[in-house]
Amino acid sequence: MRREVKAECRRILKEKWWSPLLIANLFIYFITFLFDVLKTHILGDIDIKDIICGYNSNLKVVIMLLFYLITLITRVLSLGITRLTYFYIDNREQPFSNIFYYFSTPKKFFSALWLEVNMRLRMYLWLLPPYIVIFLLAYIYYKYNPFTNLLENLEINEKLVIIAILVIFLIMMVYLIFSLFIINRYSLAEVIFIKNDGKFTANQSVKLSIKATKGHLGKLFVLGLSLLPIILPVLILVLKISAFKIIIPFITTYISLVCVLYYKKLLENYEQENNTEVRADL
Repeated sequence: MRREVKAECRRILKEKWWSPLLIANLFIYFITFLFDVLKTHILGDIDIKDIICGYNSNLKVVIMLLFYLITLITRVLSLGITRLTYFYIDNREQPFSNIFYYFSTPKKFFSALWLEVNMRLRMYLWLLPPYIVIFLLAYIYYKYNPFTNLLENLEINEKLVIIAILVIFLIMMVYLIFSLFIINRYSLAEVIFIKNDGKFTANQSVKLSIKATKGHLGKLFVLGLSLLPIILPVLILVLKISAFKIIIPFITTYISLVCVLYYKKLLENYEQENNTEVRADL
């Protein structure tokens, strides 16, 4: 199914590459870019770790938290772009202005916002504990530096160092794969939420996503890997030549189209396998 989905997406973009979908991704790219420039200009290079450790200005902490809130709100805008993509696949092309669909009423906005918060809270509950342990160990080492003198006086075997590095690398890879599997559990939530507009709650969408992706997490993982040959060269190019950042919205348009179409087909397969239709009264 993965190859068929990619071929279908290439056909769609070839027929009409300059579409409201591309304009929407260009728009969200420039909004994000301007937001990051503004944040760096006001706050400098600080992040959430600086807030946890204690930042030197209460006003800047408040501003930083405000920026994180705005970032979350931009996720609601991204959900509008996903909705635009969903209808674009169904040949129900809508104007660019429909990316603001979830800003049209307070109910739609807070429902969409809670969906994004809900998914991220669930992810963090699974993924945050190891990060907390690593962060605390790093903080203790930075604060008290307990092993510096010990390491200076020890003759460390080179083979042991190599083995330690390999073990750390292996642990990181295992955790990365685990993280991707966790994230993929919630990958269908937005499509379910969009399909049952105003009928499915955020919790229902997320729970059904977990159910519908059961047994398909490996396929979703492979889908993500199959997109790396497109993503990595672009990232390397962007890192070397900043001017090429303008390519990102074009790549994002293709990737979002592939993902939404794949999720849509996966949901349809789930409905066929269970002889049911995903709707709010289930």
